[in-house]
Amino acid sequence: MTSVKSLLVMLALVPALAMAKQKTILINSEKQDCIGYDNNKTKCLEYKEVGVDSIWQFVQQKIKGFKFQQGYTYTLLIDETKPSIKKEMSSDVKWKLVKVLKKEKVPVVESGELVGSYNYKGVAGEWRFTKMSSGDSAFAGFQQEYISFDDVAMRVSGKATCNRFFGSFTLEGNNIKFGPLGSTMMACPGLETENLMMKAFERVNQWKKKGKKLLLQKDGVTVFELERMEKRTI
Repeated sequence: MTSVKSLLVMLALVPALAMAKQKTILINSEKQDCIGYDNNKTKCLEYKEVGVDSIWQFVQQKIKGFKFQQGYTYTLLIDETKPSIKKEMSSDVKWKLVKVLKKEKVPVVESGELVGSYNYKGVAGEWRFTKMSSGDSAFAGFQQEYISFDDVAMRVSGKATCNRFFGSFTLEGNNIKFGPLGSTMMACPGLETENLMMKAFERVNQWKKKGKKLLLQKDGVTVFELERMEKRTI
């Protein structure tokens, strides 16, 4: 009986790890601005789990054995090991590269069109925010904020001042309406502008092209001014 009790005590003291499971993930072609554990601005990889995620998420841990080259998207088979008891820190999750399944160079666009591909029409494609009008004030301090329209799935995604956002939209001629937009929940500088930005989407009911610019408007008054992104990521 004593030996059984001793064995149970020893097992309790050993940090039990769940068996590693394999999964397939996509790695985006460019690192994006994020906030590290030291609360300082840095650059992070982005990933999607194949068949699970619809939006990009930040990679919160190193992928052992993986070397990233900017300008390429990757499909990776990885081993993921998690503690058997749920913990708060994402660093407790360990990723290890099993195999690079695919490595593809991202095509560069010229004049807002994919080289060797089709011409975007309407709002489709990716746009960079340049100006925003919110009530009596205007904001033109955008840097890397962008929005991507998928006019087949009628889905929209993008990056605000701090967080990623995603949702749906409808089109009828030059009328456009955004559904409720969800977002990630990172706390970082610029949230006041981001809150104004997300609120402004609720006002938009029209779109209009002006040269190479896209205007998102409320009854003819411009709410957002955007321009084609020079380079398109997946």
